[in-house]
Amino acid sequence: MSRSKHFLFIFITIMGIISIVFATYFSFFSHWFNPDELQLLKAKKERFSSQNYPIWGLDISHHNGKIDWSKVVITKPHFIFIKATEGTTIFDHEFDSNWVYLKKHKVTRGAYHFFSYKSLGKLQAQYFIANVPLTKGDLPPVLDVEFCRKMPAKKKVTREILNWIETVEKHYKVKPIIYCPWRFYKQYLKDKVSTDYTLWICDYRMPPDPSIHWNFWQHTNTFSIPGINFSFDRNVFRYDSVAFNRILMK
Repeated sequence: MSRSKHFLFIFITIMGIISIVFATYFSFFSHWFNPDELQLLKAKKERFSSQNYPIWGLDISHHNGKIDWSKVVITKPHFIFIKATEGTTIFDHEFDSNWVYLKKHKVTRGAYHFFSYKSLGKLQAQYFIANVPLTKGDLPPVLDVEFCRKMPAKKKVTREILNWIETVEKHYKVKPIIYCPWRFYKQYLKDKVSTDYTLWICDYRMPPDPSIHWNFWQHTNTFSIPGINFSFDRNVFRYDSVAFNRILMK
């Protein structure tokens, strides 16, 4: 075979292989490019956009610095969660002043505890109780549970979380709100916590799965408004104002 024919043979062979690969690829993934399915996905995304939930609010801590509440309330958030405690020794030094200002400006307020895996859930619950005086019209107590770099055994994680929940529920006579990333909920809580609990899901990529019983959705951590110096988390409530008022402290 001459050199030119040899190269022609190699070229045709390579092009044939490429054609087979592309044909297989597009056959396998053709449903991804189906215009009807793309339209359906777009419609679903728009339906569950954060903009479709008119009841919205913030969550803040001392990391947001001093807050000018007179400017914040102009934006009319329906609720604001404030960090109160962490573990058994950390108390947010801005909690007391923020708590009082929210009451003064008649913004529905909530307090949350950031869970630590270094101490018992019951002791953390007692620390939260000792520092947070919830009253009528406030949101229920909130447990913030998230992944850490080295997670303890799953059995221990769920046991201590449930101990916190049980202790706080017994004291305040109301079921706590549970905040967690969607993946954390699936891995640790989905089969352990009943649907009676108010669920606050964090997911910045997409809306929470509509089949689960979520109530609050933290959809971004880069929100900003006048009165707060740093970007922070924005949240929406899934249902209407009647449902929102139903979960408040009685």
